[in-house]
Amino acid sequence: VPDAENNQIIYGLKPLSHVNSEIVEDIKSKRPFTGIKDFLARCPQKKPVIINLIKGGAFDDCEKKLSRKEVMVYYLMQVSDLKKKLNLQNFNGLIQNDCIPKEYELEIRIFNFNKYLKTVKEGTNFRLDERCLKFLENYLPDVLDDVTTIGENTYISQSVWDKKYYQKYMDIVREWLKENQQDVLIKYNGKLLLANWEKYAKGTISKWEIESLGFYNHEHELANIDMRKYGIVNFKDIDILNQVDHYYRRGQVEFPIYKLSRIVGTVINKNDTRSSIALLTTQGVVTVKFNKEQYSLYKKQV
Repeated sequence: VPDAENNQIIYGLKPLSHVNSEIVEDIKSKRPFTGIKDFLARCPQKKPVIINLIKGGAFDDCEKKLSRKEVMVYYLMQVSDLKKKLNLQNFNGLIQNDCIPKEYELEIRIFNFNKYLKTVKEGTNFRLDERCLKFLENYLPDVLDDVTTIGENTYISQSVWDKKYYQKYMDIVREWLKENQQDVLIKYNGKLLLANWEKYAKGTISKWEIESLGFYNHEHELANIDMRKYGIVNFKDIDILNQVDHYYRRGQVEFPIYKLSRIVGTVINKNDTRSSIALLTTQGVVTVKFNKEQYSLYKKQV
């Protein structure tokens, strides 16, 4: 809807990706909102809906304190399962997020070895296969004094392993976590937030808009590309009549061979029937038609 007074176009909610009529009616019934915090409290929605509302700029006017990217940061902080305190239950996550100093490499190995032992548990014992025995020989040779051989199999009591060896090394980790709680907490939560940002919010505001709205409200993602460097041209400037490079003769027939030109843009639509795509360049929309074989190949990527 044109809003001449404010020189803008008011865009509906329904065209937003992942937003349907039911969601639109729910949002409308609870308006107005004072910002993202108020919205989350009174109109909770699934993650893809909130993310696309943010990407599309739905909170730009009602959120007075935060920019669009800051709104996204706030939301991801609410859904990133950030920790308030760390203990040994978080050790696996700390390992995966590279939050453990290299000096605790042995403790990490023992922690992972203990996870593997749980897969070879038999009653109250762990059956030590060749992989286990090799690990113990390399890193914990003292444990071999407590193993028992029954027939062709080698075992260690679960209670002996846990109390005499595993907990001793995990106590070292517990002490490290206790002494460095705040620093590790900040680093770990930062990693969790960054992982979600990479998954849901990577890219520029313009990229967000094309993903959620299907058009750019801000400038085109490629607006500042160096066209000369990459040999890119404006499609509308191409003079088709003067694009013949040379002719190929077959018998008495000459076939024109055209010069190749390179254009670049964002795919905003595709037509399976016509084997074509709509390419939004920085100068406007260009319809690009493929033969069926090419289209079936590129369609998987579009």
